[in-house]
Amino acid sequence: MKREEKIYEMLNDPLVQEVLFNIFEGDEKGFEVIEVLLEKGETTEEEIAKELGVKLNVVRKLLYKLYDARLVDYKRWKDEETNWYSYTWLPTLEKLSYVVKKKLNELIKELEEKLDGLDWGIVKYAKPGLPLT
Repeated sequence: MKREEKIYEMLNDPLVQEVLFNIFEGDEKGFEVIEVLLEKGETTEEEIAKELGVKLNVVRKLLYKLYDARLVDYKRWKDEETNWYSYTWLPTLEKLSYVVKKKLNELIKELEEKLDGLDWGIVKYAKPGLPLT
């Protein structure tokens, strides 16, 4: 199976989608940003914004979230005429399975901590067949 096919297969997994949805903090445009990155391979934030018809700051916010999760990388260069920095973004979704595992482990740890904080005394002393009140 090709690398791209494997990535697309992973992106169709509901668990992976949930993890990405959390990374995007509920902004579904993030999935469209990923799609453009996969399609183009390497592109600027301006090109992504234009293709999706959204504001540049929306695209930047989503790219930064993907970058924090290590699912994209960038190249930066300075325009000598304007003295502004420009960025080219590229997907690094090969790391997606690692990111999903990491997020799941964080969730498991959080749930275990919640369970540890529960008072299990009532369960220990309940008689079989009697309702818990």
